[in-house]
Amino acid sequence: MHSKDLHFMKKVFQLAYRAQGFTSPNPMVGAVVVKNNKIIGQGYHRKAGLPHAEVIALNKAGRMAYGATLYVNLEPCCHWGRTPPCVDRIIAAGIKRVVISVKDPNPLVNGRSIRKLKAAGIKVDVGLMKEEGARINEVFFKAIKTQLPFVALKFAQSLDGKITYRGKDSKWITSGAARHRARLLRSFYDAVVVGVNTILVDNPYLDSSLAGKEMTKVVLDPELRIRPDFNIFRRGKVIIVYRKGEKIPSSFGGSKTEFVSCSIKKREFVLKELLAKLFSRGIYSLFVEGGAFTLGSFLKQKVADKIYIFIAKKIIGEQGLESIGAQIRNNYVEIKKVICSHEKDYLFVEGYPSYE
Repeated sequence: MHSKDLHFMKKVFQLAYRAQGFTSPNPMVGAVVVKNNKIIGQGYHRKAGLPHAEVIALNKAGRMAYGATLYVNLEPCCHWGRTPPCVDRIIAAGIKRVVISVKDPNPLVNGRSIRKLKAAGIKVDVGLMKEEGARINEVFFKAIKTQLPFVALKFAQSLDGKITYRGKDSKWITSGAARHRARLLRSFYDAVVVGVNTILVDNPYLDSSLAGKEMTKVVLDPELRIRPDFNIFRRGKVIIVYRKGEKIPSSFGGSKTEFVSCSIKKREFVLKELLAKLFSRGIYSLFVEGGAFTLGSFLKQKVADKIYIFIAKKIIGEQGLESIGAQIRNNYVEIKKVICSHEKDYLFVEGYPSYE
């Protein structure tokens, strides 16, 4: 492979990310068709049920696609779903070479398309920027392999580790810019999860910041203390998770809200049980917000896959309340593949918990 391959694959990644938050349960895919070192067609999968990236790119390239190279971040599909198999379209277009970042772990694909392309006499290169390619679809990959949602935790804290403090604006540790970024991150996931105390104290909407995207809101409310007049019920679907045996309040009669019962052990919901129930309802990814107890539960039960931390440039001291570390105590969690950025008025950290 050559430097030009890297250049075009980076373009593919940029295209794939344009649909972040909209393709679930499908993966994010971008594609470019290149001839004589020039892009003659490009596209990305916008939403489940709409044309795939490869087909869009090939349609734009038209007859010029004959003898060209196709770059794509994920192995093309070879099965019928809501749309026809992309691999057949690639072969019919007369593509000479296909460069793929990562194989598709979906059992319906998983190397079959690669073999079919090679059998048709097309040169196939796999593995270019494979780590970055896998990260683009980390949600899809986990869902396909485990039949469980990908779980991301997000919280804001001070430099001394406090996630809230006593005061009029206690719910806002970080700046407006940090909160805007956090809402955007939330929008990339299928559902947002909070504990009921967050609803009772802050009365948030928990909406998406992306136009056309409606968030599903999941509230962990073991004793069903929530009321139907809270802001989260104004838009989008709401799932209330409650302790088995509790009676659903009559005030929710006729509501579109869904109630899901879940076992409790040592004051915490059994989260693997809950994740399986949410996945069966078509939820492939969760963005967990809320207080230390809720976030700590996901870490203690070792079900969090990713973590986002917004750090305000301030020390709160004795005014501070709670920390995530206080919830997990001796069971420390190492964060790997850490990426840090220094913004104007906050620090941002993202990484992946390791439970080894």
